[in-house]
Amino acid sequence: MLNGRNDSATLSYWIYFDNSDLSADEISYFEVESPEGYWWKFEDPEAIDYFFYGEDKCIGGWYMNYNDYIYSNGSVLEIGPHIFTIMLKNGNSDSYTFNIPAPGSDIDGSITHVFTEDYIYADTAASNFAALPLRADISQAIFDSENSRLTIDFSIDDEIVANGYLWIYNSSGDPIGNTDIFIDYENNTHAAYLNSGAGLYNDGTLNSLIINNSDITIYDGFSFADVAELHIVLTDGFQYPGQIAYDCRSISEVFVVQ
Repeated sequence: MLNGRNDSATLSYWIYFDNSDLSADEISYFEVESPEGYWWKFEDPEAIDYFFYGEDKCIGGWYMNYNDYIYSNGSVLEIGPHIFTIMLKNGNSDSYTFNIPAPGSDIDGSITHVFTEDYIYADTAASNFAALPLRADISQAIFDSENSRLTIDFSIDDEIVANGYLWIYNSSGDPIGNTDIFIDYENNTHAAYLNSGAGLYNDGTLNSLIINNSDITIYDGFSFADVAELHIVLTDGFQYPGQIAYDCRSISEVFVVQ
């Protein structure tokens, strides 16, 4: 689940097929049904082809609810048992129910909805509502061209935030690179560029990133000098000790590098 940079709460899922020879044109439709009976059904061939990943043999994508009354225009999302169904043109079908847990949890519980900080009732949310990871509050991002170094300060006051990484863009908004995750919980290693290797502060204390070219994976055709904008992505993950795993993440507002 995602606390998006445009105040939306979004569900992402991918359905993988046992049949490695399956192609998009063999699918009649796929759909998702929420616990409250809302559903998304995709049966247009162009939509199926768009959401089908042939190389990985899966189908899926990102979905959000926009309803002013029920979902506060995208800032609220249902969790709990969702039914995923695939129907093939040959008449074969399969359904699977997956129970989406609350942020920071890996077990079923009483939480039925999650929300972003843009939810107008966030401060008085019902007991069956839970907050998604908050977005990073970025105070500065400065690129030192002479020393080829990117310095970023941000804070986050959210106890479920366990990890994060950066997405980097050029001045046209094209993605040009990303960092690895801040903390490798499998090997218990911390990125040296984050708080001098001390890890991530999630209690409102200022975090400092000092990033060199070697800390970023730069995509082909771009260079570190193209850095102009960025997003900080933060995740939960404490529910999976010793693993590099998470269920929820937040994406900060785009921040222009000075």
